[in-house]
Amino acid sequence: MQKINYIVTTKGVPLKVKRGDFDSDGEPASALDSERKSASVDSELALIFPQDSQYIGNPSSLGSRYFMADGHFAKNKYDMYLVTRLDGYTVADVRALIDRAKNPVLLSADKFVFDEDPTWALNLNAQMANAARSLQERGFNVVLDTTETFLANQQNVIGYASWGSNDRHATSSTEYAKPKNTWVPGAIAETYVSTSGRTFNKPALYGQSLIADLIEEGITGAKGYVYESYSSAMADVSVLFDRYTKGYNLAESFYAASPFLSWMDVVIGDPKIVLKIEK
Repeated sequence: MQKINYIVTTKGVPLKVKRGDFDSDGEPASALDSERKSASVDSELALIFPQDSQYIGNPSSLGSRYFMADGHFAKNKYDMYLVTRLDGYTVADVRALIDRAKNPVLLSADKFVFDEDPTWALNLNAQMANAARSLQERGFNVVLDTTETFLANQQNVIGYASWGSNDRHATSSTEYAKPKNTWVPGAIAETYVSTSGRTFNKPALYGQSLIADLIEEGITGAKGYVYESYSSAMADVSVLFDRYTKGYNLAESFYAASPFLSWMDVVIGDPKIVLKIEK
């Protein structure tokens, strides 16, 4: 374990921990309390260092020491692991996910797509705008939509962020808020959906949209949430895509953008993917 920086779970490994509907005194707990005591398995695994294992199972999140880090990850520096998962609706989906992770190259025609919903008065729209501006200044191909339209059918997508089914116009545009994009190898995404990683099994019971649908469409990496995570847990996409386009691997990019451990987060993809940029 001394040389291990990353842990990768796979399809069939338990996805989430639900700690029941009773509090520590055996009394019925509210739905909110029950969710606060629950977590993703992967986010708990990040804390198996001796000094942090006491926090596993607590009724709240723990701040991540790698959040906003501006340096490559080393377990012995940050006293945690970066945990990702290889999952999808089918084993074929998982194999395809792995195949798409082989030496991805960002070409000049590839697009970063940011789809705001201006009816939400949250800073997540501002993070998309910041990400778009930064990438444009560095010469990348960016689509930033600030209208009430839910974008779909985008081509050559390498990076994506949207409100998913929380976009108030998504369901009228596409079934279950599936963007139906054409994804290039190495493409990653964040959607502002609080239970987008609740299942990777079919048939899925829909309510909110699922990142499993993005995997089926052809994405290479994504972040989701197994229970209600609240908007504060969402990856800051201005950090996510900054790191990913500066030689940080997939796991480093998602974890540098994500504030919490022992929470609802699940990161899909080969952790050590590094995006090569065509000059």
